[in-house]
Amino acid sequence: MMPVPDKDQLKELTRLKLISRQRLSTVVITAGLILLLSVSFFLVSGQLRRYCNDFCFYLLHREAQEIKKDINRDIAFFRNDMDALGRLLEGEKDLTSEYVTDLLKAYEKKEMISQLGIMFPDNQVLKPDGTFVMSSDEISFELLDRQAPFFSNIRQDDKDPDRRILYYAIPIEQEGSIRGVLFGIIKLDFLSKDFEVSLFGEEISISIVDSENMDVILANLHGSHGEHGGGHSTQDVGDLHESGRFSYLIPKQEESMYSLCEPMDIRGWSLLLSIPERIVLDAAQYIGNILFRLGMFQSIIFLSYFIWVLLRTKRETRFKESEVRHIYYMYNVQQILFDAYRKPENIVLSLEEIARTLGAKDALLASVAGDSMYRAFIWQDEGESGDKNQKKQLAKALVQDMVKRQEGYTAAAGNALGEADDGLREILSRFAIERLTAIPIEGREDQIVGVLAVIDGDERRSMDCLTSVAFSFSMALDNICAYETIEKMGTTDALTCLKNRNSYEELLRKYETDRPDCLTCVYADANGLHELNNSQGHEAGDKMLKSVARALAEEFEDGSVFRIGGDEFLVFTDMAEEAAAGLAAEVKGKVKEQGYHVSVGTASGGREVLPVAIVKTAEQRMYEDKRQYYLGSNDRRKMR
Repeated sequence: MMPVPDKDQLKELTRLKLISRQRLSTVVITAGLILLLSVSFFLVSGQLRRYCNDFCFYLLHREAQEIKKDINRDIAFFRNDMDALGRLLEGEKDLTSEYVTDLLKAYEKKEMISQLGIMFPDNQVLKPDGTFVMSSDEISFELLDRQAPFFSNIRQDDKDPDRRILYYAIPIEQEGSIRGVLFGIIKLDFLSKDFEVSLFGEEISISIVDSENMDVILANLHGSHGEHGGGHSTQDVGDLHESGRFSYLIPKQEESMYSLCEPMDIRGWSLLLSIPERIVLDAAQYIGNILFRLGMFQSIIFLSYFIWVLLRTKRETRFKESEVRHIYYMYNVQQILFDAYRKPENIVLSLEEIARTLGAKDALLASVAGDSMYRAFIWQDEGESGDKNQKKQLAKALVQDMVKRQEGYTAAAGNALGEADDGLREILSRFAIERLTAIPIEGREDQIVGVLAVIDGDERRSMDCLTSVAFSFSMALDNICAYETIEKMGTTDALTCLKNRNSYEELLRKYETDRPDCLTCVYADANGLHELNNSQGHEAGDKMLKSVARALAEEFEDGSVFRIGGDEFLVFTDMAEEAAAGLAAEVKGKVKEQGYHVSVGTASGGREVLPVAIVKTAEQRMYEDKRQYYLGSNDRRKMR
């Protein structure tokens, strides 16, 4: 066998292991901090560039939203004007009338409308001056009728090939048929008005692109870099519409541009904002602040490390002290409960230990038999004025609640676990409890054998402290139950449930040194038990004995009732002999009503008379009563 080290050696080994672990952790943490500081320089460099990029795109996005709102508002005005004109024309029977041409002239003067017309099924177009022209081959009535209302893609003007137009078509419907299509051409130059963009001065370039045909609608709406907007390839425009942001290089100027694309609400249009990279990086003056913060960060890291070491040591010390106190607390409770089966008052002492540890006002243990409380052990602070009967009622209520709940809990008056937990809320209110922690005590077969609870204890520690000693209380309750069962078997008559001869003799020994001023003995004997057993069987005899025992227990409920022999019963009481004789007569009457007879003798004496002498006198008087009974009828002896 290996030698067992003594306590001092074990303590020293533990201390050395602890120091070794602390040194290793210190080395690991220091190396980690050095690595962290090295990596932080690289991360900060990348962070600065990302910050500049992200901030630039944030500003571009914000400006794009404002420009989109302006353009969408203008397009909405144009569309509303066209829709209003379309509704007016639907009410006219003759679309070639002078009134119609006057309407076209009036609306053609609107700010965004450059040209209006009505196309008829024969592809002739009515102009505002009343003349007709044939439409181009690319635009036909059938095409407009099939797609209207709609915005077209960017097209070349038939009159001016260098001019690009956008038209909007609306069907003119009368009596269920399309009689014509109203179309209006938008002045795209109107969109290039001053947007009042103050972002990045004159360096920002704003363009509108059509992602469906990969074409640039308007370029350089603002700024001095005209080629920026038109310098994208069709592939660039398509990719930009999908991703939202990108960068590209201008070969002539050898300058990179940061661009952001914002989809618009008009037929696949997108708004493109571009800014030179040098303008973006001008914002990197933020670098100075970042480097300063980096130096501060390094200082804080080292300072935090040493503070962390101190706090860690202090925390570990407190934790170990707490563990030692908890183990000591568990050990104390276990030691107190060790012989609680012989000294039930130790249960109360253990509850006091729990309450002192948790700073609780009250602590209680309720043993459970079936689904109800069997016994309650209560400890309350000396400063508390609460009635123990009230605490027993609380214990009973907690048992009923725990049988349903089957799990421990901590509840406060303002928060009874749940909104629907009316039962627990009623308990807290009824017994004026601010905070309650209760756990079930489980037996060998996981059934609830008790409930352990503290009132107004430490909310953070109560549950752990109760749970850690639950097994000790479970064992104590089990031992008490086993001890009481064995004790009951030795001191209780199994048939009548009265105290047996062992209990009687123990009480006699007690009376030799300590007895009341007046001790009265009632000695009773069931008449005819032997004959009844012979004639009707022992079951009938047992019934007779139970009847006599029940009558004696009912009448002498304040006395000690014993079955000291087969058909002999004895009662000790501190009442006067006359009163005892009266109750004995009541017993005889009750027994007689059930068809049985009992002989009774009584005797009384003070402290100067030995209890054995009092019993002897009562026994003699019982025999005299029995003799008188049998002299009355010879047949009774045969019957019983």
